Amino acid sequence: MVPGLPQPIRIADDFDESCVIHQELNDLLGRIGLKKVSDELKLLSSDWQTLKAEEDEWEQVVPYAPLLGAWRQHREVYGYTLREELVYSLKKALDENPDLTIGKGYTHILVDEYQDLNKCDLAVIDRLVGSDRSLFVAGDDDQSIYGFRNAFPKGLRDFSDDYPGAVEVELSECHRCDRDILEMGLNVAEQDPNRIPKSLGPVEDAKEGVVAALTFATKESEAAGIARLCRRLIDDDGIDSVDPGEIIVLLRNDYRLVYSDPIVDALAAEDLDGELPSNPLVALEEGEGRQFVCFLRLLCNPDDSLSWREILALRSNGIGLGTLMAVYALAAERQVRYTEVITEIADDPDTFDHPRRNALAADVNALRAILESAEPLLDESAEAGIEAVMDLAGFPIGEQ
Repeated sequence: MVPGLPQPIRIADDFDESCVIHQELNDLLGRIGLKKVSDELKLLSSDWQTLKAEEDEWEQVVPYAPLLGAWRQHREVYGYTLREELVYSLKKALDENPDLTIGKGYTHILVDEYQDLNKCDLAVIDRLVGSDRSLFVAGDDDQSIYGFRNAFPKGLRDFSDDYPGAVEVELSECHRCDRDILEMGLNVAEQDPNRIPKSLGPVEDAKEGVVAALTFATKESEAAGIARLCRRLIDDDGIDSVDPGEIIVLLRNDYRLVYSDPIVDALAAEDLDGELPSNPLVALEEGEGRQFVCFLRLLCNPDDSLSWREILALRSNGIGLGTLMAVYALAAERQVRYTEVITEIADDPDTFDHPRRNALAADVNALRAILESAEPLLDESAEAGIEAVMDLAGFPIGEQ
């Protein structure tokens, strides 16, 4: 158990964050805007990652003090943990409890992509190594690309100073890139004056490769250029036009498909099929699919406040967000979990002074009855149990 985190640990996922946490914090802070809420939560995460949160009087000087207070209350009412706070919480636990045991009997620690660790990650690794364990790391400061989470390549560059006596082994052959591609990559990497000097070359039988930097006036002309290149690769270089995996177009960002849609249209103009990558789990992130996820979580933990809040909002029960926020306000006032309040309302609606109290009590009781009936189904095989639960809860069974 990690001290300081709501128990049992319930890690908030993307849906929890965007559809409940950000939305409700925005309401609680006087509708400051979802982007501002998101940006301030990122600042909080950054303070954990960089260990700025450990500086003296940190709480007195943070520019997002109102959000910090609202979030702390919110996470206690719903009992969740943000993914970004997990490593920092572990670091604090190890600092406060030097004898805290993480696993048993291990003598070696292996860390890959060491250049992508931030200060908090590095501190946790150092605590886990202690004085009696061996540490092996692999990394390349040229490949430190996770600046958005405060990756700290200096940790790799200073490794021998941080761990005196460490033996360094340098890889001198690149098996990943053709010659011209490697040369271009090294040219970019060498612009960092703090990089670790390297003697890196291609393998003996490496191909020359092709590198080109093309510029376009608009995203539409860029899309047309990409389509022409794809057509040439198929017509002149023998790429299989039937297999869409033969050609991959990588985009740095694609907010609301603003770049990929024109590319798909341009490919169609060249009589080529362009396919966007799809998320196979998207059905579980909306509508009945998300209700089913909440339902399974409640079967495992009937006191999962965040899942109760979500499933009540997703069901066709006549209960609006105003009612659910009124439940939150009551839980916050009493300093108890959300589940405790809705259970009390379900047992006695008159304890909740709200016009929709009877509708809320009825739906909570309906869900409690289904959960009680579904609990024995957890002993079934995975596939049979899931289908039985879906059938009992009234979710459609088809190609899930």
